[in-house]
Amino acid sequence: MAGQRGTTLVRILGDRARETPARVAYTYLSDSGTPESLTYYEIYAAAADLATKVRAVGAPGDRVLIVSVFGPHFLTSFFGCMLAGRVPVPVANHQPGATFSDMSAFAALALDCAASAILAPRSVLAELRAASAEYPPLARLAWLAGDEPTGEALADPLASDPDGIAFLQYTSGSTRAPRGVLVSHANLTHNLGVIEHAFGHTPDSKGVIWLPAHHDMGLIGGLLEPLYAGFPVVLLSPEAFIRDPLTWLRAVSEHGGTTSGGPNVCYDYSVRRVSPEDAATLDLSRWDVAFVAAEPINPRALQRFADHFAPSGFRPESFLPGYGLAESTLFVSVTERGAGVRSTQRAGREVVSCGVVSGGDAIIVDLAGRERLEDGEIGEIWLTGPSVAGGYWGKPAETEAAFHATLPGDPAVYLRTGDLGFLRGNELSVTGRVKELIIIRGRNIAPQDIEWSIETQHPALRRGRCAAVGLDVDGAEALAVLLEVDASKLDVTLDELETSIRHTISRDYGLDTHRVAFLSPGRLPRTTSGKVQRLKARDMFLMDNEQGEPSVLERLTHWLADQTGVEPAALDPGKPMTALGLDSVKGSEFGVYVEREFGYRVSAEKIFEGLTMTDLAAAIAGYSAATSKPIRAAETTSGVPSETSAAPVEFSLFFFASDAEADKANRYGLFLDCAEFADRHDFRAVWVPERHFHRFGGLFPNPAVLGGVLARTTERIRIRAGSVVLPLHDPVRVAEDWSVIDNLSGGRVDIAFATGWNPDDFVLAPADYTDREQVMLSGADKVRRLWRREAVELPNGKGERIEVRTFPPPVQAELPTWITCSGGVGRFEQAGELGANVLTALLFQDVAELRTKIEAYRKARAAHGHDPQTGHVTLMLHTFLDPDEQAVRQVVERPFKEYLRDSVDLWRRGAEPLNKLSADEQDRVLDYAFARYFHTAALLGTPDRAVELIEELAAAGVDEIACLVDFGVDEARVLGGLRHLADLRNRWPGNGTRALPESVVGREEQSEPVVRPEEQPDLGASIRNRHALAHRNSGGVLAKARDFELARRLREADLLPFYPDLSDFDGATCRYEGRELIMLGSNNYLGLTADRRVREATAAAALRDGPSVTGSRLMNGSTSAHGTLERALARFLGRPDALLFTTGYQANLGFLSAFMGKGTVLVVDEQCHASIYDGAAIGGCRLIQFRHNDIGDLDRRLRTEARGLPAMVMVDGVYSMSGDIARLAEIREVCDRHDVPLAVDDAHGLGMVGATGRGVEEELGLSGAADILTGTFSKSLASVGGWLAGPRDLMDWVRYYGRAQLFSASIPPPAVAAAAAALGILESEPARVARLRELSAYWRKGLSDLGFDTGTSRTTIVPVFIGDELRCLRFAKSLLNEGVYGNCVLAPAVPADRAMIRTTVTAVHETQHLDRALAVFAKVGRESGVIG
Repeated sequence: MAGQRGTTLVRILGDRARETPARVAYTYLSDSGTPESLTYYEIYAAAADLATKVRAVGAPGDRVLIVSVFGPHFLTSFFGCMLAGRVPVPVANHQPGATFSDMSAFAALALDCAASAILAPRSVLAELRAASAEYPPLARLAWLAGDEPTGEALADPLASDPDGIAFLQYTSGSTRAPRGVLVSHANLTHNLGVIEHAFGHTPDSKGVIWLPAHHDMGLIGGLLEPLYAGFPVVLLSPEAFIRDPLTWLRAVSEHGGTTSGGPNVCYDYSVRRVSPEDAATLDLSRWDVAFVAAEPINPRALQRFADHFAPSGFRPESFLPGYGLAESTLFVSVTERGAGVRSTQRAGREVVSCGVVSGGDAIIVDLAGRERLEDGEIGEIWLTGPSVAGGYWGKPAETEAAFHATLPGDPAVYLRTGDLGFLRGNELSVTGRVKELIIIRGRNIAPQDIEWSIETQHPALRRGRCAAVGLDVDGAEALAVLLEVDASKLDVTLDELETSIRHTISRDYGLDTHRVAFLSPGRLPRTTSGKVQRLKARDMFLMDNEQGEPSVLERLTHWLADQTGVEPAALDPGKPMTALGLDSVKGSEFGVYVEREFGYRVSAEKIFEGLTMTDLAAAIAGYSAATSKPIRAAETTSGVPSETSAAPVEFSLFFFASDAEADKANRYGLFLDCAEFADRHDFRAVWVPERHFHRFGGLFPNPAVLGGVLARTTERIRIRAGSVVLPLHDPVRVAEDWSVIDNLSGGRVDIAFATGWNPDDFVLAPADYTDREQVMLSGADKVRRLWRREAVELPNGKGERIEVRTFPPPVQAELPTWITCSGGVGRFEQAGELGANVLTALLFQDVAELRTKIEAYRKARAAHGHDPQTGHVTLMLHTFLDPDEQAVRQVVERPFKEYLRDSVDLWRRGAEPLNKLSADEQDRVLDYAFARYFHTAALLGTPDRAVELIEELAAAGVDEIACLVDFGVDEARVLGGLRHLADLRNRWPGNGTRALPESVVGREEQSEPVVRPEEQPDLGASIRNRHALAHRNSGGVLAKARDFELARRLREADLLPFYPDLSDFDGATCRYEGRELIMLGSNNYLGLTADRRVREATAAAALRDGPSVTGSRLMNGSTSAHGTLERALARFLGRPDALLFTTGYQANLGFLSAFMGKGTVLVVDEQCHASIYDGAAIGGCRLIQFRHNDIGDLDRRLRTEARGLPAMVMVDGVYSMSGDIARLAEIREVCDRHDVPLAVDDAHGLGMVGATGRGVEEELGLSGAADILTGTFSKSLASVGGWLAGPRDLMDWVRYYGRAQLFSASIPPPAVAAAAAALGILESEPARVARLRELSAYWRKGLSDLGFDTGTSRTTIVPVFIGDELRCLRFAKSLLNEGVYGNCVLAPAVPADRAMIRTTVTAVHETQHLDRALAVFAKVGRESGVIG
């Protein structure tokens, strides 16, 4: 049948669209079960439309990331890329909160395949783009919306070569980083034909698929096979299956599915989650192909499924166990239809047959890859055949090793799968992975065997929640086991369970177990397809412990990583903790943690002064030593020097060899070996200089050349030019050359610019010597602008001025820049003025003089608006270390003196004064020079003596030591000395993980420096350090007010955006200082504050009932109007009862103080409103935050931290700053699972979202999801006041126990009347809500199209993220000057580095208002550099 079809899948799609255009091909089931069907013609037409958009970006053969979002857009994007001649690359959806969200992995994949664009639905695209700000590889992508048709069809789709690349399929990454497999069109059609034959597919078949589309089984088996074989398929989202597997089985039942399946776990999961009663309602009798693959197959789990669903008509012979892998496109083998599950016993474990290999051949080879094994022997599976792919993208060495394997005497070329298995007859069985094999005393042990035995020990041990791994212990491999355990479900202690596990392993395998580690559920790392990553689990949980207890710094880092959801390696311990996500609540929890774990008290004031984890770890260590109180766990690894309390110092390598040996064969061996050592041992950078026309430094004529070498031979170190003598080069060429290196290295380039000093060097540009300083400054500005993708105007060959942009675009959005400062203090001040970093040496200065210059540098930074503390000072020092100081002197003295002789020859341009001296006199001069370096100006000697100089330099303000190592010592000894240097650098906290300082020319800093009391901080520092003042209690409780100068300073700078005097609100505009402003900062979403009906009702109530009732509701503060509004509101919200409060803030205080007392736990989204936090504080409950909209983190917090205490979850319906919506369905499901109530503050949702304005429940189709709703009248309902809505008994409890209700005057009658009138208008005029939605989408799209970062908003609240707080203040002021009002939002309402302008539209805005405002935003955005 395959021969009758097109040779490519695109051709097959086109044929089907032409021959059977109206036939339904794909049916998508929404979460509510509503189907959306597409015909072959509709798929092709949508793909051809999208191809016009894709074709406009990049070039044929470019890779395009296709985000796996459930719905037809994935498939049309996939084929649209093919029609446009691009290579689709399916990727998991990594948007924040998604199941597989991991932005670092997403960025790594984009970088690996060198993608040019990304395709996703607009809403997903916006969230991904907002989250990608920290990942430079994503910044250069073209972001294309896959759900916005162009209205045009591609007239001339590119013909696909059958041997050309169809798509890149990334491997799951279970044993190593994912690799992009090159799947050709021929591979694909062959494999699809084999699947069709093996599964017996016909046009009468029907698929039901829930698997993710970025996974090879979901893509090829679930989406492409039905197209190839011509049968329809019903699709549902993976999230729907995870929430309730009954959804999947019901789809099989109701749609008559004949083909469906997944990995082993989906069958086991269904047995546990689907009740016998629900199973009895299903009809699974037509399901005759129940495929199972993607992980070792558990026959017992399959038997349980067959037994459980036998009443549904499921037949065990429908199971088709199989084997496949991305490197062979997908499918390799499957059992014969109707044969069911067949297994054999191996090492006490049942191993399932995966059937006969189809469409190719398989052999079993010994692990050394030398000989073919006999029938029944376990070895590596090797494959050959037309389905074997072409290799790995961009990895020729790995491709050669894996795809071009041969055996002596066998002409065939094989794919080495990395999988273990055996052949019995012609049937293949798979036993595990080669890399995961545990080899103990020459014996091969499959981890699956160990795991199989363990998982049968106790009912609480769930299948697939165990990892057996090998550990290197004293040079021999030993067995360790990691196990996810829910201790609350055990009927034995963990000690007893561990004893049982050790006994089982000893009995079944005769092995000792070196380590058993218990983990909380969900902690084992998994791939996006659900496979346990055994080797990653070993590295995460066992490797540090095998080397000793984690240090204090590591423990602090892991705590903060756990709280913020960031990988520990991504947290810079040298940055202020407030810049790493530590807000007031987390800061309080952190203080409790530190005191509990280390017996050390750290105040909130100290934390918010800019305390770093590095500083805190040193303080804890010092406290322990001073008080003789041991830290409760060992803080340093045996044999590793203890950390010093000095400031953090980075260590790099620097090169500037004298090339005096004309006949040297391997000139660059030392350079390459040292760079490899530095990369492997986490040094910060390698500095590559620029030569002079002299043998001194002669090995380095151009730093870009060797920089390119380092880009491909190293993986982690920064590649730094030290320096580029800019007057000798065209800035365009510098930007181009180093952008190439930035791309090759994945964004690791830094450049130091120098003016040059030696006239002989200027043979390359003699005209520039006299004015070299200004040429350097001008050139640096050009390089920086070109790096940012700005155009620079230059003359062409005809003398005409043209705009020039350089290519390729770099990875880093900004170029980190140093200025080489070797002379007087003026150059240091110049670097400070530019906001650049400093590269210097001790050649013509001592440490005291250097200290003075660094102080001048930092003052210059402050004076020109740059953060004084974040400028980075790098000092070059000659370095050679050894524990024996006398040995050091013997090794270095002769080569160092010769090095100095060459140096003097250069600096003195012929060294006339030196040459006139006698030989003895020259030796005495060199003796003196060497002694100075050896004792005071170099790291020559023992590590302990080096510490003294480094501490002195750190105190002087040096941030980095660039160790010059190539001054003539032989290579072996240099490399030996580097080992001592590596040990030395470990004494300074943060080495190896400290992030690059972001000081770049012209860029304002965004970190949070410590401002010393004696310094007068600049305005930016004052803004950042206001948080510390808020937590200060020294000097008395009122002292902080006397020291609060920020408001005054902002007023003086005309930047104070708060408490403006506004008037004449009409919903769309207002007046300020006599000028009309477009109002984009109001919560008056429906525009009802100016509605005549609302105003008349308010005035009438004021005249009738007066301005206030002067009493609480409990006493004399109730009127009939209060009760009437409560009943109307309850009816509108579908609740039995409602209760009014004076403000929305008080509604939450009253509600929470009534229920959440001591001994209870409130679990809240970290972005919840402040009133929720304050209500918890008044009630006295324990407060636990979970990461914003992160359902997994909510589940974990309830499971591991609530610990069975009475608890409640509370979230916002619509979040007031980000504008996104709570994931209510999943939150409700987690609450039900833990049997806790859910409260939703829908202050912003009421009137804004939902078809009739009933809020988030209506918006999401989840009426009644919340146990209690809270909110306010001060948004859409044009008044003040707050409310609760819920069951009568709960409302009555708050009436008598809610402190804000009992001890506050009632909401005034005019406010009640205004809210009642507004509610009536909302109920009778739902078109206002539709209009608001329409205008909000218009505004949001307009901002996004301009290039603003608008985050993840889906509502009328649209944030415009600016970043730095001072810049945000200036942006808000510029908007005001141009006639637009937006809210300037700073910390703590948002993180300090995510300051933003919060914008909102109202239902009474007109599009001309928004167009005028967009023009203002565009102008201000470009002038401020926020957009390009």
